[in-house]
Amino acid sequence: MQFFIWILTDIVLGFVPQAAGCAVCLFAIGDKKLLSRGFLYTSAIYAAIAVIVRLAYNTGLIDFGFHTIIIWLIFVVVAIAYNKYPAVQATLSILISGALITISELITCAILMIAIGKDKFEYIMGNEATIEGKIDKAICGIPANFLFLTIVLVMNLILKHRKQKRMLANSQKESTEKTA
Repeated sequence: MQFFIWILTDIVLGFVPQAAGCAVCLFAIGDKKLLSRGFLYTSAIYAAIAVIVRLAYNTGLIDFGFHTIIIWLIFVVVAIAYNKYPAVQATLSILISGALITISELITCAILMIAIGKDKFEYIMGNEATIEGKIDKAICGIPANFLFLTIVLVMNLILKHRKQKRMLANSQKESTEKTA
């Protein structure tokens, strides 16, 4: 039962949405198609990396905070080696993802503190010893992951729209130069 709860709370409600969001950000910056096999593989690889590194943290092999840096570094290596992105682009996408995750979590925490009160919020965030506590904390994380995914999907649409406008402007410029 404990293992099932861990899969639900940490993997399904935590690692998978954040890994997908990081992959969306990578593909948006790299101007690649989202609905592709490469995107799905990248999301799965990112989620697996997050799970493995988090397990290392849970067993005490690495310290809190350091596990996030390790995850991001491995994400960059995967983006460069597997997805064939330039290092600057890969690093930029992970830094943007990290910033957006942090902002999404801060917004969500602020709203939850206002909605349920600071004491109850702190109790939920600090009560992972019980199954109910893990589930409550995971439920509180759902809005942050939803917000993060929404932001990166909107960012993807904006970047695609800008690219189309640039291409249209360039083609119009070329056609007027040819007629002149």
